[in-house]
Amino acid sequence: MARPTDALRATRAGIRARLQEVAEKAGAVTAGPPAARAAAMREVVAGLDRCLRGHLEWEERTLHPVVDKFACEGPRAFSASMRYEHDIIHRWMAELARRAGDPDDAAGFVRHTDRLLGVVLAHFELEEAVFFPILDETAAGHAIGGPLSPALP
Repeated sequence: MARPTDALRATRAGIRARLQEVAEKAGAVTAGPPAARAAAMREVVAGLDRCLRGHLEWEERTLHPVVDKFACEGPRAFSASMRYEHDIIHRWMAELARRAGDPDDAAGFVRHTDRLLGVVLAHFELEEAVFFPILDETAAGHAIGGPLSPALP
């Protein structure tokens, strides 16, 4: 039987695959010649931005309000911790972009990329373990990304 979150789960699988590609590119940064490191680092930053920015914005605009509606609205909204994690992810992405300007610290850039990817994957896991079951139980008959909400990014 189809779940309301099936389209979102499929989107997440695609994002995970793209994040793996970004991780592989980041891992190769230090192996490249020093002259090519800055461009490779910028490519990692751009890949993360393309992969995450629109999805995180969609979550805040669409997914979180729907979860809050079914779980707990108000000043202590159920999604507050997830929104804060988005702030962390955005800050760390900005820090990564700053680090991309220093090709002499490629190893530090790669470490920061690995930490950021860990935060993102943990964030996804938490949403999938906590938010998705709420949506699957309460939004029966509506596909997330369908009649209940705008299309997925």
